[in-house]
Amino acid sequence: MTEPASLQDDARRKPIRFLRWIIVFAIAAPIIYLASVPFFGRLTERAARTRDLLHGKQIALAIKNNYAIDEDGAYPKDLTELIAYFSQYHPSLAEDRFKPMDWDTMRRHEWIYFPGGSENDPEDRILLASDPIYDGDRIVIFNSGDGEFIGPERYAELIAKMRADGCQIPAEAVR
Repeated sequence: MTEPASLQDDARRKPIRFLRWIIVFAIAAPIIYLASVPFFGRLTERAARTRDLLHGKQIALAIKNNYAIDEDGAYPKDLTELIAYFSQYHPSLAEDRFKPMDWDTMRRHEWIYFPGGSENDPEDRILLASDPIYDGDRIVIFNSGDGEFIGPERYAELIAKMRADGCQIPAEAVR
């Protein structure tokens, strides 16, 4: 018994339908990929910004909640002193992989530490600032432990206010 003509046509069309889907996918996939690349690039950059901000906050917490408590409210003279302080409690910090000021395992830029502070300083005093990154913005961590991304104008205002208050400003903070 022979199959009806409609079933024979269906059998011949199946490979053609499959081929059509392959062609549609081959055209659509690169278009979808190219449309999503900028979106995922922005997501990656935002994630990096957040990570760097949180790393700065962790350093500030180490200064405020550990070092300052043991040192009667005084902050370390530099970040190397902070590492030495923690090395006595965590010997792994003294190993070669944590050389003083070798923060490459933790960040993509330099942190600028503003020495001479104490926990009694105003909350809007800068404790840490990053190099100018992210289109000229800096990550700034304040004495309160809060952090934010600020532009060059606001950063200059904060530096001027700290100078007026007699705070010590590192040379690398004004480049």
